[in-house]
Amino acid sequence: MNRSTALPAVVVALLVVTGCTGAKKAPASLNGSAGVHATSPPGIPATKKPAAPTAKPAKTKPAKRSKPAAPPINPLTGGKPVAGPVIAVKIDDTGPGRPQIAIDKADVVYIELAEGGLDRLIAVYDTNLPTVGYVRSIRLTDPDLLLQYGKITLAASGGSGRTRRHLKASGLPSYLMDGKHPYFQRRSHADDHGYINVLLDLAKVAKVIKRVRARNVGFVWKLSPPGLSARPRATSIQTRVGSQGVSFAYDARTRRYVRKIGGVIQHAADGKPVSTPNVIVQECKITATTALDPVGAHQQFTRTIGSGVVHVYRSGRVYAGTWSRRSANAPTVFRDAKGVQIPLAPGGVWVALVKTRTPITVS
Repeated sequence: MNRSTALPAVVVALLVVTGCTGAKKAPASLNGSAGVHATSPPGIPATKKPAAPTAKPAKTKPAKRSKPAAPPINPLTGGKPVAGPVIAVKIDDTGPGRPQIAIDKADVVYIELAEGGLDRLIAVYDTNLPTVGYVRSIRLTDPDLLLQYGKITLAASGGSGRTRRHLKASGLPSYLMDGKHPYFQRRSHADDHGYINVLLDLAKVAKVIKRVRARNVGFVWKLSPPGLSARPRATSIQTRVGSQGVSFAYDARTRRYVRKIGGVIQHAADGKPVSTPNVIVQECKITATTALDPVGAHQQFTRTIGSGVVHVYRSGRVYAGTWSRRSANAPTVFRDAKGVQIPLAPGGVWVALVKTRTPITVS
């Protein structure tokens, strides 16, 4: 063998083991340290790189269940609302004008002083629109009182020149018999005095006037308010509007106050007792005006804007407090001695507008 060409066996063995013939350098490890391979040596299972921790979903609070909206109510009765329109009618309240026709169908009734010590009614109709009577003429008090209802229609048999001018200036719509409007009719009856005999069909009037719906005029309606039993009892009420006695007696069976005149229960023309679940006695400043009625008596003006004393009767109990009204378009708010609005029993109300410090007898 030639020494110069033959490789020693040891050298050959080293070349085979080390892979010197064309072998590439091992790559650096993933962490940058030389000689450490990214893959595991043979015979040892590969370890998986731990997965990045996943963010836990944020805890969301369950959505609060919204309380169901309270069903809408008629602000004039506390019952179901109706489409309107609201119509106020001047109604006679003297002997020849009784029994009144459909006075028991009104939602709200005001007893106001007219002149000569006599009173007159303003009946506000919304739930029902019947034929009503006996219709009488307007007074100076009416626009200021009724504007809190919005631009409702005031129906009457007529009025003096001054009262009609005042009504027109107020912007309150009217439906007057002497304005050549139809749907008025005359009906003779036992006590016909020649002028206390005018009827009006409100259902027909409703078809030709602007349909104004009822709005809040300050009444708060609650079927059974807390603390009612602690209120003083009031099962009999007696006061006056002018020279006219105003009297109501509570009927526990029907939970209504029945109107009495001279100790006699009053009935409407349909034979039903004139009654209401609520009676409000509202003390107001009342002054004589220079306006005269057809027989020459001075009209009385009842101030219903401002504030004063009030007594509210419901469920055989009485709330004593105050009333307040900021302007003609504002509602009349009734509050007890603690400043809480006084709740009425659903079903309507009669309001007696009495002169300040008029005595009230309650039992």
